[in-house]
Amino acid sequence: MSMKQDSCSIGAGVSATKTDDNNAAIKRVAYADPPYVGQAVRRYSHDPKCAEVDHQALIQQLTTYDGWALSCSTPSLRTLLPMCPRDVRVAAWVKPFCSFKGANPAYAWEPIIYRPCRSRKGRFVVRDWVAENITLKRGLCGVKPDRFSYWLFELLAMESGDEFVDLFPGSGAVMRAWQRWKGFEIERRADGDPIGLYCQSRDLMAIAAKPNRLGFAAGLLGRKGGRAKSEAKANAVRANGALGGRPSKDDTVGL
Repeated sequence: MSMKQDSCSIGAGVSATKTDDNNAAIKRVAYADPPYVGQAVRRYSHDPKCAEVDHQALIQQLTTYDGWALSCSTPSLRTLLPMCPRDVRVAAWVKPFCSFKGANPAYAWEPIIYRPCRSRKGRFVVRDWVAENITLKRGLCGVKPDRFSYWLFELLAMESGDEFVDLFPGSGAVMRAWQRWKGFEIERRADGDPIGLYCQSRDLMAIAAKPNRLGFAAGLLGRKGGRAKSEAKANAVRANGALGGRPSKDDTVGL
């Protein structure tokens, strides 16, 4: 959950208009991460400007964009989904490390209601969940980690030339991640990398920093596969051992 530094009003200072049909390749996409339903006063009572958000009006505003996403809490899903168009989906930010604060079971995942701005047909498959720890000491409650933001842009099927609007910028972390993601994506396309920037790996930043990201990613996946354990792999090892195993260096002399 994040809030604007100047106001918690819905999309203050931002006007949403639909994409011009003559420029259909460029999409306008919005992301909203408001104080969650029933949480504004409890979490942001120090800010008199931060009133409870009218989520019905917020969702109506979001639907004026080509694509959009709304972060929310699990208890609010039954309230928010009936307000949304029927073609939305729900994705999950899973938090391996999070603050329990006495809740049992702990609230360890966060829903994202979303509608992509274009089809992902022909692209690499992105999962509808991401696992990443919460951020700490970022100045505001609920600041989103970079990996969450990169996953969000892929989930929404965004392109580097699209227009992205963060309706509740808070610390500005998501917008800064958008600028970085655009640079990575432009470079990836120039290199002809078919794997896509967001591969199913925690090594996102390392891959983005490598000149040959495709080869580096392949090496990562290969090493992970080499460490993997399975019954089929164990059977193959036993079968190889029954045949004498790998020849030693001495056995190769004279061949």
